[in-house]
Amino acid sequence: SPTVINMVVQQTRTITPTEGLPPYTYTFSGVGSFNSGTRVYTAPTSSGGTATVTVKDAMNNQVPVNITVYTSLQNTLSSTNVQSGARATFTITGGSGDYTVDFIQNANIGSSVRNGFYYA
Repeated sequence: SPTVINMVVQQTRTITPTEGLPPYTYTFSGVGSFNSGTRVYTAPTSSGGTATVTVKDAMNNQVPVNITVYTSLQNTLSSTNVQSGARATFTITGGSGDYTVDFIQNANIGSSVRNGFYYA
């Protein structure tokens, strides 16, 4: 059955066959690079995408290893001062799935997050 690997940019992963009859051969397509001698897949340095390493054994049985590479999380606003009654807008990109955002604030000042905006 196919194998699925999720990773982020700049990571590496060794592809190790666990079944079938050696010797194994490998074919590669997609983003990043694959070294069939070391069996190491290297994700691209800055952009995400998909790749497939197909492993074939001596009996011509083959299985794909499907790789999805995600970009690292990026935040457009890392630090700012927000005046009372004002708001700061920020955007988070990259990664996968839902985001959770934690704010560090002065304990004496109230604030809230509504509809994707931070209110002082």
